[in-house]
Amino acid sequence: MDVKFIFQRISQKLLEDFNISSEISHSVVKGDFREGYLREFLESGKIPPKYGIGSGLIISPSNEESNQSDLIIYDRDKCPTWMFDKRVQVFPIEGIYGVIEVKSRLAKPDLLDGLAKIEKLRKMVPRGAVLPFGIIFAYQLSNNSLDSLEKNLRDYQKEQSPSVWPNLVVVLQEGIILQLGRGLKHILKPEDFEQSVRPVAFSFKADTLFEFYSALFSILSNTHLGTLNVGNYRELSSKVGSHLVKNHVFVQKDNKTYALSETFINKVFLYCQQEGSKTVGEIFILQFGSIPPGYFTEDYLLSKCYYYDPENLPDIHQVNEPYKINEQGRPVWNKRLKAPSTYVEIDNEIYMFPTVYVWDDEANNLTEVVGKDL
Repeated sequence: MDVKFIFQRISQKLLEDFNISSEISHSVVKGDFREGYLREFLESGKIPPKYGIGSGLIISPSNEESNQSDLIIYDRDKCPTWMFDKRVQVFPIEGIYGVIEVKSRLAKPDLLDGLAKIEKLRKMVPRGAVLPFGIIFAYQLSNNSLDSLEKNLRDYQKEQSPSVWPNLVVVLQEGIILQLGRGLKHILKPEDFEQSVRPVAFSFKADTLFEFYSALFSILSNTHLGTLNVGNYRELSSKVGSHLVKNHVFVQKDNKTYALSETFINKVFLYCQQEGSKTVGEIFILQFGSIPPGYFTEDYLLSKCYYYDPENLPDIHQVNEPYKINEQGRPVWNKRLKAPSTYVEIDNEIYMFPTVYVWDDEANNLTEVVGKDL
């Protein structure tokens, strides 16, 4: 049996279906057909069932979000897919093997668009996680050549870190641009890309689909995902200036939500970095004069965090009648004190501070947030 001949016939059918769909004027519908043909090819027994194929968005534990990805190959056994709506799935980045950006015709702007999406995805990967593969697949050229696309890719790679380079650029019935290392060895994994690796175009013509399938199968077989901790997505960080921040939503009033502003977060961060860290037990003593009774473990009391208190405010034991109880049974604080206090997580470290510092300059220390900014 001539396996290549079978793939040649499948390739012809894919191109014929694409040419029919190109008569459709609606861009979204046309895109669905374009991606659907390739997806159907891969799902029809071409890759093992452990590999799921979806489309949508990819998110990281740092609350970074990819562009809409045409085809996402993920671990069907271990990776959850969270539905945003009926058309869009959301995938945690540690559970995916990679993405395929599908183009109708591959002109230079289309190539650069696909490269930008792969670059953004790779830059989202948490430290220690596997870099997902990135492939650009097109049905046709666009008044250009595979060699010109190779040059475009070489120019791009001269300016970019190897960690964001694509694995393959494929044009059906034309050929593939592969990443080759020393001795013309095909480099499969993004982790192995280095400055000596070069993109090289191969004119496979009718055998392009078979060579694409073979390369994809090798990439999947040689990629071993690490552990996915879904708990990392329980509360996602937000990007605030140059920092990743959690627990920064501060107050809700007048049907609006307010979070700590970039100005306040930077002020807390810079002061605390200069002062150095303290143990939780030391901060309790600063705030209350002693460690409050409770179920605090020794490990917790010895854990390190930062404390923002540039005015060295008095604690509640240093003043007479620090608060009164109002009609609702809640304390109303009479003076500027270390209590009440709260914390914000900045770049995975805890920063505690008296809340009075926020209310001192509410206009600058708080900012209204909505939707995905939370």
